[in-house]
Amino acid sequence: MDQSAYFTKEISLDPKAVEKHFKNKETRSHLDELNKSLKGADFSNPGALEMILLETAQKLGVQAGNLIHPTRVAITGSSISPGIFEVISLLGKEIVLKRLQYVIIHFDNLITK
Repeated sequence: MDQSAYFTKEISLDPKAVEKHFKNKETRSHLDELNKSLKGADFSNPGALEMILLETAQKLGVQAGNLIHPTRVAITGSSISPGIFEVISLLGKEIVLKRLQYVIIHFDNLITK
């Protein structure tokens, strides 16, 4: 596991993780919806972050894993990480929202590589 995702502002996305978890165009809109939901979140509380993600998945009509895994890739660059809600909490709002926004904006380029 590349630990640079936890210590730098910029990360690179593992192409294998992108290929596996960014399979369809809906993923972009799902990440965008999560990004909007997280803007008002309390990032000091991993449990609250988990509830936001679960509520967003339910609202979108997808299983939580279909949102958790792409979120992990967008935030850490990898399909493997410590608990994603703890990672989100530790990285903080600014970094997490910036990374999600990057993936949302560049989604088409990421999946066509």
